[in-house]
Amino acid sequence: MVQDLSFIGGNVRRYRKQSELTQQQLAEKAGVSVELIGRIERSRITPSLSMLARIADSLALSLVDLVDGGGDRDSGFEATFSHTVSLLKRRASHRDLLLVCDFVESLHRYDDVGDR
Repeated sequence: MVQDLSFIGGNVRRYRKQSELTQQQLAEKAGVSVELIGRIERSRITPSLSMLARIADSLALSLVDLVDGGGDRDSGFEATFSHTVSLLKRRASHRDLLLVCDFVESLHRYDDVGDR
């Protein structure tokens, strides 16, 4: 089953606009080309986990917030995330896998805060 990851591009665009950044400004902050930001926002490509981390950092967001989009985590976020990680694992570099571990740890912290 191929997972639709087009929501990631929409989240990048939404948070970029909320931050009042142009694609050019975000690209400069993330150290990538403006064309790459445009392709991500239009869901032409699915960025690597390390690229998502750079974009999230450039938008002053956690990776969880960028991927989750501020949505209700009970609406299938965990299942989507798990499937996304399995897709990324197949082509991920060692650095990307370390980011996945950090991301999962962040989810646990997020859950712990929600339980209080």
